Amino acid sequence: MLVELSVMEQRYQAVLAVVQDGWKVVEVAERLGVGRTAAPTRPMRTSRRLICELRRAGLGPRRIEHQLGRAGIDPVSGRSSIYRCLKRHGLIELRRRRT
Repeated sequence: MLVELSVMEQRYQAVLAVVQDGWKVVEVAERLGVGRTAAPTRPMRTSRRLICELRRAGLGPRRIEHQLGRAGIDPVSGRSSIYRCLKRHGLIELRRRRT
């Protein structure tokens, strides 16, 4: 009997193939007939809420990156990712650069 899987079930199976079975993302993408970027990617592990809370405490992107590392969060988001998160939430004011 042929069973049709929903998109969510297909994605779940793809993630299981990568995580549990050790398949490469490229192999899973080829198996599913989709592009590599459509195959499972690693989700952002750092909480946006935590980044925003640290910013409200007066820390900048560089210091937030350091604090996340000290808190044991692994992997730590990069400084540019933290900056984009803060900018997206309106917590960074853009200033003119000195020339």
